[in-house]
Amino acid sequence: MGVTARFFCDSCGREVPRNKVRCPGCGRFFSSVKCPKCGFEGEAVLFQKGCPSCGYLRAGRKAPGYGNLESGGPSRIVLKILIILFSLIVLVLLIILLRVF
Repeated sequence: MGVTARFFCDSCGREVPRNKVRCPGCGRFFSSVKCPKCGFEGEAVLFQKGCPSCGYLRAGRKAPGYGNLESGGPSRIVLKILIILFSLIVLVLLIILLRVF
């Protein structure tokens, strides 16, 4: 079983249903779909089984970060990592400040 292609607005990042021509979040009009891996652009029908140029999300292949489609994908994972790193930096700074005073 392959991974189902998901579509996101380049402007606001919201997930957009496959059959929509406007983003339900910001109203941006879509004239084409762009592969996030290779940048190939074309009509949505070309991407039904993944990117026709590089094979991104083609049946039987999983994209990095998409093991669980409900997780939000790679951008959500990166955001979580950045939040954890920021929290650790703040914690270390607090420990240093407490030792100084």
